[in-house]
Amino acid sequence: MIAHFIARDFRTYKISWILLALITWPMTSAVHDLNVFWHYIGLVYFYFGIRPQNSFFGSTLRIQNIMSRNYMLALPVKRKSMFLIIHYRCMIYWVPFISYYLATIYFYFIVKTPVVYFPRYVLILIYALTLFFGVVLIINLLNILMSLIGNSILTSRQRTIKGAMLAVLFSSEFIIMYFAFFSSLMLFISPLVPLVIVMVFAVANYTYARKLWLSQR
Repeated sequence: MIAHFIARDFRTYKISWILLALITWPMTSAVHDLNVFWHYIGLVYFYFGIRPQNSFFGSTLRIQNIMSRNYMLALPVKRKSMFLIIHYRCMIYWVPFISYYLATIYFYFIVKTPVVYFPRYVLILIYALTLFFGVVLIINLLNILMSLIGNSILTSRQRTIKGAMLAVLFSSEFIIMYFAFFSSLMLFISPLVPLVIVMVFAVANYTYARKLWLSQR
């Protein structure tokens, strides 16, 4: 079942994969000072990761190239399993983002700074987990929850209020994670601090999104 969805996703977004490959090589080979441009390259990967997400958990409307959510819910797959499949599909498109920032963190921060808290191989594992849980947070809060609340049986005013609340929640969590993450890179705090913060936020939003998904009609 997972292979079926992944193959279908690739057919739908194969042009995006090709464009990403064509953009990646010139950007990484032509830019000599990545300390200046690494954020811009990262934004390309971020957009690539976030762009197809809304199509992975179906739509309640008739939209080309997006599977009907009613069809997804009617498939002979448990809803709990389908929720995990959705995350697997989303994660594939975040692999370039995680890989790029992990490599950048290693070569431009970990290698150039003294070993203070943990050995370098432990640090790279901690930052890998931090990025992973950060992506899980984005998938659940920014994509799944926004979509489910937008399609829920609420008045327009209620949807607007809930959407605004989620936007404020995401902004607050992002600011906290950002300062914790870069404070750890500057060795002001232990890298375990941002990992714990991101993990708590990710688990909380995953649990809430899963609850809403299982209650879909």
